[in-house]
Amino acid sequence: MIFLAGRDRYTQRTLFRDVHDRLTNQPGCEEVRYRPSRRRPRYVIADVDPTTFLSDSYDAATARLEIRFWYPAGVDHEYYRINWVEPDRNLMLGFHQDADHPDLGSCHIQLNHEDTPVDR
Repeated sequence: MIFLAGRDRYTQRTLFRDVHDRLTNQPGCEEVRYRPSRRRPRYVIADVDPTTFLSDSYDAATARLEIRFWYPAGVDHEYYRINWVEPDRNLMLGFHQDADHPDLGSCHIQLNHEDTPVDR
């Protein structure tokens, strides 16, 4: 588990490295990588075997985890997006803390289907 309290001690690069290492050792996570690169990480992405990852049967054969953290200036908390993406079903479920939907507050869950927000 990664705690985000005391962010002044936690650089973005350190956080990405810890997430990358955790997913690399997580059953069901394959092809864990940084995007765009290890030197300039903006995301950690992992291809997922849902049945192994969830330890239960699941309708989708493949999924992807996309994790992003950033520390915007002038904001007293970190922003993040943690997305579960199922490309074959054109589905994305995300847990976000950012400024994209101020009407929902800084933290929200978002469900997209066929590239369209279904619920927030």
